[in-house]
Amino acid sequence: MSRAKSIEFLRYAFTIAMALLFMVPFVWMASQSLKSLGGYYRLPPELIPDPIRWDNYMTIITSYPIIPAAINSLIVSAAVTVLQLITASMAGFAFATLRFRGSSITFIVLLTQTMLPVAAILIPLFQITQYLGLVGNLWGMIIPFTFTAYGTFLLTQYFKGIPREIFEAARVDGASYFSIWWRIYLPLAPAGLATLGALVFVFYWNSLLWPLLIAGGGTSQTLPVMLAQMIGVSASSPHLVMAGASLAVFLPLCLFLALQRYFVAGVTSGSVK
Repeated sequence: MSRAKSIEFLRYAFTIAMALLFMVPFVWMASQSLKSLGGYYRLPPELIPDPIRWDNYMTIITSYPIIPAAINSLIVSAAVTVLQLITASMAGFAFATLRFRGSSITFIVLLTQTMLPVAAILIPLFQITQYLGLVGNLWGMIIPFTFTAYGTFLLTQYFKGIPREIFEAARVDGASYFSIWWRIYLPLAPAGLATLGALVFVFYWNSLLWPLLIAGGGTSQTLPVMLAQMIGVSASSPHLVMAGASLAVFLPLCLFLALQRYFVAGVTSGSVK
C-alpha cells in the first residue's frame, strides 16, 4: 500500500471512528427510550432493550402536552429563523456592498454583541419584554431575537465573495438596492442562507433559558421547557423523558439531513477561492 493510500485510509478510519463516537449519546438515548422502568435501571445496562417498549412514545404523546409544546417550538424557531434571515441578509448586503462613512466602526460595534454572554443582558432584556407586555406569549420569545450579529457577520463575509462587478452592473442598469438584494444577491447565496437558517433553527429549537423565563407555566411552553419540567415532575419516569428527548431530536435531524449539501457548502465556501 502506497503512502498516499495509507494516509487516506487513516483519514477515513479516523472520520468513521469520530462519527461513531458522536453517535453514542444518540444511540443510548434511543435505547433508553424503548425500555421499561425496570429495564432502565437494570445492571449491567442493555443496549438492545428486552422487551422493546414502543408504547413509551404513545404514552408521552397522550399523557403529556408534547404536541402543543412542539408546535410552540416550531412556531418560535421558524419565526426567528425567517426574521433573522431577512435582517441579517439585508445588513450583510449593506456592509458588503455599500460604502458609507463609519461602516467599519459600525460593523465592529455590531460584532461586539457576539462577545456578550446571554446572561449579561438577561435581566434588562426581560424587563424590556415585560414592559412591552410580551411575557407569557410566543411573541416574547420571537421579537427580542429578530436581529443577529453573528448572522450579519456570516452573510457579510459570504456576500463579499460575490464579485462586486455584478453589483456595479446592476446599479448602472438602474436597479435599486432592494432589487439587487432581492433579485441578485439572495439567489446567489443559497448555501449561506441555508447554513445560517439551519444554525438559527436548531439553536432556538433547543433554547431553554429564555423560553423558561418568558413562558412560565402557561400554554406557551416550548418543547425544551416541557422536557425540563418533566425531569422534575416525572422523576419516576426517566424512560418517558428519554422518549420525549428522542422526539425532540427528530425534527432538527431531518432539517440537517435535508440541508446537508447546502450546509457543508456554506461552511467550506470561505476555504476555496
